[in-house]
Amino acid sequence: QWINESETVFGYSGILFLHTLGLAVAVGASVVVNLRMLGAASRISVGALLPLFRFMWLGLVVNVLSGALLFAADAPRKAANPLFEFKLALIALAVAVMALMERWLLQEESGAPGVPQKRLNRLAIAPLLIWATAIVAGRLVAYTF
Repeated sequence: QWINESETVFGYSGILFLHTLGLAVAVGASVVVNLRMLGAASRISVGALLPLFRFMWLGLVVNVLSGALLFAADAPRKAANPLFEFKLALIALAVAVMALMERWLLQEESGAPGVPQKRLNRLAIAPLLIWATAIVAGRLVAYTF
């Protein structure tokens, strides 16, 4: 109730801002890595992208914490919405792909037998589609009853 009714920046609007900021950091870093894996900015080494994963994980933590608070503000309605469950499933899938990509890039950087480029390209397309769909689903959750 406090989240919904608070007029301070620490209420709903502030939490929503943090959620949006976390999303921008996590998805923005993910887009940079995935576009590089698809051939953009080929002068940048794959190893130079590895620090971006810290930002992805940090953004994800901010999103999970702020998302839990936003969920608490209207839990019964959001829990009953199938789009909300779909969004959470997409986020779980995006996180799994992100972790797999990080592992493969770390292997490649360490000199271990690498993953074929074609496989990395296919993997790089997936998060772009998954995040875009999760964002759309998340926005639609706000407008469905």
